[in-house]
Amino acid sequence: MLALLLALCPTAAFSEVTVRVDDAFTHVNLSPFLQYYADESGSLSFSDIRELPGHVWQTGGESIVTFGFTRSVYWFRFSIEGEGWEPLLLSLRNPGFGSIDLYAMTGGDVQVLRTGSQSAPSNRPLRHRYPLLPLPEADASETRQTFYLRARTDGSFYMPLTLWSQAAFFDSDDSSVALNGVYFGILVVVIIYNLVAFSVMQRTALAAFVGLITSFGVYQLAVTGLAFESFWSRWPGLLEAVPIFSLTFAVLCLYALTDDVLNLAGTQSVARRAMQAIVLAAAGCVVGYAFLSFADILPVLLTMTVLFSVAVLLTGVRSGILGNRFGFYFSVGLAPLLVGHMTRAATEFNLLPASFFTEHAAS
Repeated sequence: MLALLLALCPTAAFSEVTVRVDDAFTHVNLSPFLQYYADESGSLSFSDIRELPGHVWQTGGESIVTFGFTRSVYWFRFSIEGEGWEPLLLSLRNPGFGSIDLYAMTGGDVQVLRTGSQSAPSNRPLRHRYPLLPLPEADASETRQTFYLRARTDGSFYMPLTLWSQAAFFDSDDSSVALNGVYFGILVVVIIYNLVAFSVMQRTALAAFVGLITSFGVYQLAVTGLAFESFWSRWPGLLEAVPIFSLTFAVLCLYALTDDVLNLAGTQSVARRAMQAIVLAAAGCVVGYAFLSFADILPVLLTMTVLFSVAVLLTGVRSGILGNRFGFYFSVGLAPLLVGHMTRAATEFNLLPASFFTEHAAS
């Protein structure tokens, strides 16, 4: 009986959660307000989606939408309610997300806006490091409007969506850029300091540490989309290539750092050979990227980086147990960076729930 009632009254049983906006509205995390439908074939049109019964739509209720590595297309819908709201922006805080299309009914017509890393910057509604979609303003007679989103990406389906008023978004974005400037400024100072130290002491560990921090910084530039106008807008393909090459180079530098500091050749030959095997596998991902897609290579490379991070931490602890006093210090010093990376990687694979903490764990 319950199933029959749900089938007959899908829209009543599975009503949409509405975002309410007014003159004081600034922003809201949109993820808990979204309903989604997985289009595994990727063949459904907007007309097909609008005709779906209400009970097939699922409510995620997560703080951040994430489905791991998937080739499916996901459709989302959400509603906004209010009277004559100010211009609104939909922000996707993931510069490398492939494509996201907004469908809105305005005056009986369907308006479509497209953005994402697969869209040329000149074709986006707004040029910005994040995919941004301006929501069409509601007619004076409308107090409630429903929007649909079609989303697909070659990387991890990690989609932190926020609905903003335009003024609040650009104020927040200015502050974010300033904070990131300080963060990368500190990285540059650390790199220069260690380069000077290397010029004096000529230690392999110092050169490897400089390479590790540099590759980490370049990786962060890609995942945050900073320097959009200087690099990513001119060569959008780098948003996929840079993570592949920077992660691989980071693994190589981390191996050289570990090998030199812990003297693996003389104390832990088995661990050394195991690390060398992982380094070769990561290097193989770079070679494979010339023949395979980003979607095929990235999950394998992330797995290699997680395995290598675990190996480094355990090797440092074992080195300390064997009597190398630097072993424990080495693991403790690298733990924030490596554990943060493993946490973010687990989120990419949808093994951990996405949140503000997991999003910034590797920063």
